[in-house]
Amino acid sequence: MVGKGRLGMVTADEIEVRYAFSGKVAVVKKKRGDTVKKGEVLAALDTKMLQMELDLQLADYERKRAEFEIFAKRNPNPGDDLTKYAKQIEQAQLNASVKEVEIAKAKMDQATLISPVNGTVVDDGGNRVGLNVSPASNAFKILDLDALRFETELDGFMEPGEVMVKINGKELAGKTGLPRPDGKKLVVDASLDSWEGLMVGMVGEVVIPDEKNNAQEIDG
Repeated sequence: MVGKGRLGMVTADEIEVRYAFSGKVAVVKKKRGDTVKKGEVLAALDTKMLQMELDLQLADYERKRAEFEIFAKRNPNPGDDLTKYAKQIEQAQLNASVKEVEIAKAKMDQATLISPVNGTVVDDGGNRVGLNVSPASNAFKILDLDALRFETELDGFMEPGEVMVKINGKELAGKTGLPRPDGKKLVVDASLDSWEGLMVGMVGEVVIPDEKNNAQEIDG
């Protein structure tokens, strides 16, 4: 393949994972530099108050369910409108109680930070046990290792196509997408047929088709 070589680097998307609400950190499982799998716990907030809220909502649900069942047994076949409306009110209160329990359970689940990707923790947000945090602070940052790409700077436009990347003593086939702006630069990402043995930050050379006929001058 006739072409020219350009230096590039293996990179990946950086994912931020933030707390859903404010609280005090109770558990920290991962720190900067750790490898993490999708679904693994990063950290968790203290859930004592949340558990109390859930217990209260469960107790309220049990009470409303009992009241509804008593009403239903006393009025198995409501005939008049007032009794029908009263049953609808009892049913609505029971349904609302179910939703309150679901919300309380969801808050309990959200107290735990879970990694959404397989990757490496590049910033643990300074999370420490006993630290008060909020959604605006102390985010974990994770490199998504399932979204690796080989990034190369271009002089001009290049049509998507096949390329060869020389890196870590290997020659790997790949394909590029459309170039994209990155600040004042124009870059292109290549997806490779294999990422075995490659890590973020590795530098290599990508051989792309002759750009002579495709290159266009970039304004600015």
